[in-house]
Amino acid sequence: MISCPPRLKPGDLIAIVAPSNQVATCQEDLLQGARRLEALGFRTRMGRTCFLQDGPLAGSAEERLRDLHSAWADPDVRAIVAATGGFGCAALVDRLDYDLVRRNPKVFMGMSDVSTLLVAIHARTGLVTFHGTHVLEGFATEDAQLEAPHFLAVTGRAAPAGPLPDWAGPVRVLRPGSARGRLIAGNLPCIGHLVGTPYWPDPTGAIVCLEAVGLSSVALMRWLVHLRLAGGIERAAALVFGHLERCCADWPSPEEGLAWAVDNALPRSGLPVFRMEGFGHMVPNVTLPIGCVASVDASGLRIEDRAVS
Repeated sequence: MISCPPRLKPGDLIAIVAPSNQVATCQEDLLQGARRLEALGFRTRMGRTCFLQDGPLAGSAEERLRDLHSAWADPDVRAIVAATGGFGCAALVDRLDYDLVRRNPKVFMGMSDVSTLLVAIHARTGLVTFHGTHVLEGFATEDAQLEAPHFLAVTGRAAPAGPLPDWAGPVRVLRPGSARGRLIAGNLPCIGHLVGTPYWPDPTGAIVCLEAVGLSSVALMRWLVHLRLAGGIERAAALVFGHLERCCADWPSPEEGLAWAVDNALPRSGLPVFRMEGFGHMVPNVTLPIGCVASVDASGLRIEDRAVS
């Protein structure tokens, strides 16, 4: 069953946590991101992981879990936004207290490595989660001027957000068609590791949105084959690729490399496939509510269901 967290309102408290890489050495940028969230009318609170460092990670797995659980359990916290991505969330997936999350629905947003948790939480609890900007890479930069209005439209109103903003760019058609279904979104290698486990949502009729960093066309093709063979996209309604940062550099253009990877990975599939620039690394990010109904065709991607209650 799909459940929506309560909508965000002015004055709500947003907990900033770091379930992946450390941000202890980026305090000024992190504070800048927090100030931008506060300028939108929210209160912010840094989790303990924002000040911890265990090698490249924001504390041990136990410390990162404790910080997440503390934010989920605190009734004053209305939203949890990840400080940054990186790696490390995969080690938390089978240790997260999903009953705690289910009992305390709230907005949870991030991308990159954090999409591992976004997808796993939705799969295990039915809660709508939000693939969107981080505090450090989004709200701490000038991209916030573009991202913030869409973030508010998706998380602050109990109504469908509708078409994506113009800055997300046009949809390019790799394989024609149209689809309507629930969104699954994330970084391809991060969420790809969840396919075939209890932490991957039912892909039947889903619109699967994928972004990636630094994959060759061969690596991209292999990941898509894995998703197909493991049942991750076999019954999906459509694929939507976001920004593919430094991907398919082994081809004259990324578009040619992506088309080659899709054709070789999905040779007999009638799955519609699209490409857009509105989500991924090193670009402004729209807020994609995982679990909400959306539609996609050559005219664009539209969010057709409310993401919050």
